[in-house]
Amino acid sequence: MGQRNTQIAKKACPKGFGNLAVGKNKVAMDNVGKRKAFSIEVTAKFIRKLQNGESQSPIYKEFSLSKSTVTTIWKNRDSIISAYEKKHKQMQVVEKGRKRKCGRGLKWFTLQRSRNLPITGAILQA
Repeated sequence: MGQRNTQIAKKACPKGFGNLAVGKNKVAMDNVGKRKAFSIEVTAKFIRKLQNGESQSPIYKEFSLSKSTVTTIWKNRDSIISAYEKKHKQMQVVEKGRKRKCGRGLKWFTLQRSRNLPITGAILQA
């Protein structure tokens, strides 16, 4: 097996872009951050901070966002907030349903145990 020359040449990039590493079939930036996926709750919190009149600079730093990302979020704020509110309402409905079912099951379980009846896994699954 022959050894391949994997030497990578570094070239200076414009200010703020770090160094560009160029090699055979490879291009990499050493100063590029990974993409982040924020939940809709975090994005809604971010929008509310801007709506309350907070300055954008501290918010960029707090959330580690670029100016273009902040601009895009601000531009789409109406759809983001409406999606957040819709999701929040659906979560409340599901939670209420779970509590009712859990409450009935717990009452049944305590009633059966107070009667000293054995409760097996098969009975619980039914």
